[in-house]
Amino acid sequence: MTEFRNLAPGDEGEAVRDLQHRLGSLGFESSPAEAGAFGESTEAAVRAFQTARGLRVDGICGRQTWSGLVEAGYRLGDRLLYHRTPMLRGDDVVELQEKLNALGFDAGRGDGIFGPRTADALRDFQRNVAAVPDAICGPESIAALERLSRFAGGSVASVREKEALRDGALRLAGRRVYVAVEPGLDALGEVVAKGLMELGADVLVDGCAYGSLSMTAYTLDLAAPVHGAGGAGAGTVPTEPRPENTNI
Repeated sequence: MTEFRNLAPGDEGEAVRDLQHRLGSLGFESSPAEAGAFGESTEAAVRAFQTARGLRVDGICGRQTWSGLVEAGYRLGDRLLYHRTPMLRGDDVVELQEKLNALGFDAGRGDGIFGPRTADALRDFQRNVAAVPDAICGPESIAALERLSRFAGGSVASVREKEALRDGALRLAGRRVYVAVEPGLDALGEVVAKGLMELGADVLVDGCAYGSLSMTAYTLDLAAPVHGAGGAGAGTVPTEPRPENTNI
């Protein structure tokens, strides 16, 4: 097996030319005058790619950057996708995950890794389109995905994550929420209070304004520190009632 060698400014040869070609195909161009030579524009292209992919930005094409380039070069249909060890990675896997999620087949977060969850989602999709449920993404599965994608909307993985947040530690069920409403914004206060009640909160509404904020909601939890639930300006709930004309 050929030993991997970092590519850095000053290097020359076919490996650098290959690097420049891969970068250029992804929109990170280097100067034609540097063809086959790792110069300033090639370093700038490497840095731009590293930034875009969330990699360490050092302008050197090391093993991680090279792997990122290879993965970014794949498009859905370029190769068969299936679950194996080590797991397949690439932007084509991201495309597959996004299409499956949009159609309601939960492939998990679009991380570009073909793991068991993506395989299960693909197999479920194949069953639903009367294809062989082998969890291998080839031409037949891609054609079915493309055909049905125009009916897709949203992402089941995104919905699942939002529901997990709603059901997490900061859920409002069983908590008491105090809402202070600016005079003249009673209708808005009613809408907010109704929404909080639908989430299971015990809502107390005061029509008196405490300060210049249009509305401030406070979450009271006797077993934990008080947390603001109204965005900017939310804070600790006073233990004593404030005078009606008090301003902050």
